[in-house]
Amino acid sequence: MNDFSWQADLQTGISVLDKQYKKAFKLTNQLDSAITFRDLSQLESISQKIYIQFNKIYDYEQPLLQNNKNQVLQEQLQSYHQFLNKIDDLTAEIINGDKMTAATKLHFEVTYWLKEHLAMAQNHLLATQANHEVKQKKLSAWVDIFK
Repeated sequence: MNDFSWQADLQTGISVLDKQYKKAFKLTNQLDSAITFRDLSQLESISQKIYIQFNKIYDYEQPLLQNNKNQVLQEQLQSYHQFLNKIDDLTAEIINGDKMTAATKLHFEVTYWLKEHLAMAQNHLLATQANHEVKQKKLSAWVDIFK
């Protein structure tokens, strides 16, 4: 069993999103535990909760991503759709098929998504912050010229 824990360096700076991501991490750990202990009775419930949780995150992030014209963020939005479809398919497979195999695939997809998506979000936030700082310096330089 691996503890996939939320860490301060993963924070987005948006408290609503950070709380939602913390819950996603908690659910991912519950899924890992159910897989490790072969608790088939929990797999269906946890997978459905994971699907609901990522849809909540998407509902909050989607307008932020959609309103930004950055190509990388637009691609992230498209991959988010694919990810949600994959979670939905794997949840259906857990309910109707080979629970352990589908749950293991779901765990992999969710942990991979969280790592990659949060890394992308952090990079974008850092780039946005750096861009803002550069603009502030340029603005200050112009203000100094006209003093």
